[in-house]
Amino acid sequence: MKSFRNRIAQYEDETDYVDTYGALLTRCIRVAMKLQELGIGEDDIVSACTHNHRNSCVPFIASTFIGAIPATFDPGLSDIDTVSLLRLMQPKVIFISQEMLKDFETYMEKARVKPAYTIVFGESRGQYMSFDEFLKPQIKENQFKVYETSNPKKTAVVMFSSGTTGLPKGICLNHYALLKQSGSFRDDCPEIINSDTADSVLLLYPTLYWISAVCTLIGAVLRGEAKVLCRSFNAKRFFEIVEKYKVTLTFVPPYNLPLILQERPKDVDLSSLKAMLTGSCPITAQLMKETIEAFPETPVKNGYGQTELAGAISLFSRPEDRDMQKKKLTSCGRIYSYLQWKLIQLRTSAIMDTAVTHYALC
Repeated sequence: MKSFRNRIAQYEDETDYVDTYGALLTRCIRVAMKLQELGIGEDDIVSACTHNHRNSCVPFIASTFIGAIPATFDPGLSDIDTVSLLRLMQPKVIFISQEMLKDFETYMEKARVKPAYTIVFGESRGQYMSFDEFLKPQIKENQFKVYETSNPKKTAVVMFSSGTTGLPKGICLNHYALLKQSGSFRDDCPEIINSDTADSVLLLYPTLYWISAVCTLIGAVLRGEAKVLCRSFNAKRFFEIVEKYKVTLTFVPPYNLPLILQERPKDVDLSSLKAMLTGSCPITAQLMKETIEAFPETPVKNGYGQTELAGAISLFSRPEDRDMQKKKLTSCGRIYSYLQWKLIQLRTSAIMDTAVTHYALC
């Protein structure tokens, strides 16, 4: 972040606020030091629940600066899921948006969980601390030293499963996995990763509850890329954002693609958009075909990932894959070269020889 301090880190679309890496780093350091003053440190759980805004990533980054473990909730989670995850995580500190505060008071009461500190983004009631207090200058902030782990396989972040077959469960991801998935995959994706990261502008809508948002944040920090922050998805506004901020890469899940196709204006300038990624659930061949036709100058890629694997594991990302993608419209691509994998015959449980079967595609 120091290396990219003069680059733009975030565009807050709702307010037109432009945030540099230098300004973001300063806020992260101040919050980290304030957490240390409150006795928060290595392995303590620090949670947050808020929509995307300029400070939504600050508790996450600040926690890693002091060796604490971030575990983020999503405002869209059901009451049952939120209560269950609160019981599971028992956070020492939680950062909450004003609009979620009343609900979280109920959730914490039901879960019988009482964090040592509850911090509210914006104005707060007397019993809670305001996030603004954490942004006050610190005397020794220029001498602040970031926590360094001696074990890269140590838990860095707690994520959660999607809860498809039951309540969401905690997933511990270590430093190595997160850095590998957020950085190394670009060698497998020459068609979608800009060589000049100063011009990269990323547009994703998920909060830091989702692995896609976490990997995007870490990758952006590592490469000095800018992100556009949006409170929620709006198909019509999507095109205005791409044109306004010169977005180079975006991720749109299949369930939002029909809305985008319906709202696509004829005169919009999408020349900056180098790639559109989709994933998180199955896509039909017809929808994939229509999306590719609607964005003729932009490569549209369907990928596959798992939270347990710290992000994406496959994608059609190389120029030589274009013909294969046309034949396999519903495929989620070629497995990244740095990953180890095996194919098992379901009937016999025998491990299949990939050199013979050539099953490198998902």
